[in-house]
Amino acid sequence: TRGHDYVLYQEDTERFFLICPETKAKPVALLVNRLKNKTKESLGINFNTGVASFPEESLTLDELMHKAEISLSDTPERVEQLIEKPSI
Repeated sequence: TRGHDYVLYQEDTERFFLICPETKAKPVALLVNRLKNKTKESLGINFNTGVASFPEESLTLDELMHKAEISLSDTPERVEQLIEKPSI
């Protein structure tokens, strides 16, 4: 991750959260793909991701986490869509 990003762990759900302040969806999607490739290559670990962006998709942290959780079901297509989507 970059110096201004945050990685949080929620113990009760056993999930990690990557918070990328002031970053558009496309760079985050590229970062997620790099993390997925690196963890697969280095550790042999695959993981699922969900993505949500502020303020385009929601305005509160709870809403963002809910949107990201919903997007877990269509992760590969969702991340690719964010990469291809032009920046606003």
